[in-house]
Amino acid sequence: MTRAENDAKWRKINPTQKQFSLKRAASKSNFLSVMALFEVQDGQLRLVFSTLEVMGGLRKGAVVALAQVESVKVSAEPWSILEGLRVGTGMPWVIVLGTMLRRGANDVVAVYGRKPVVVVQLKAGAPWQRLIATVEEPEAVAGRLQQAVEAA
Repeated sequence: MTRAENDAKWRKINPTQKQFSLKRAASKSNFLSVMALFEVQDGQLRLVFSTLEVMGGLRKGAVVALAQVESVKVSAEPWSILEGLRVGTGMPWVIVLGTMLRRGANDVVAVYGRKPVVVVQLKAGAPWQRLIATVEEPEAVAGRLQQAVEAA
């Protein structure tokens, strides 16, 4: 039985079944996205994990007020700035997802390989000390975040 015949047979069994569209599914969710995203919305900075990152990092991401952001920079050496005990997924020099716990300060991280990362340093009193994520075009993302922080 060919795939087309099998699909036709399935439609006869359940004629209301719509075909799955990968493009439609990708536009509705962050599931197919691999890397975390920084979003600025309603005076808040959100680090949004993809569905796979949520499963691996044991968290959905992080949300902080723009007023709590102290600085935004790009680091070419992500593994040299990671400190503490990891809660989530990790393999040295390959991936770190989740929370890095240390005395007095925790970081939310989504780091892949040795690619540059965006580091958002937060002010004292914020729920975390830093948000660290590998993103596409880190320089551009850091610039947009810095503009949003200055405008807030």
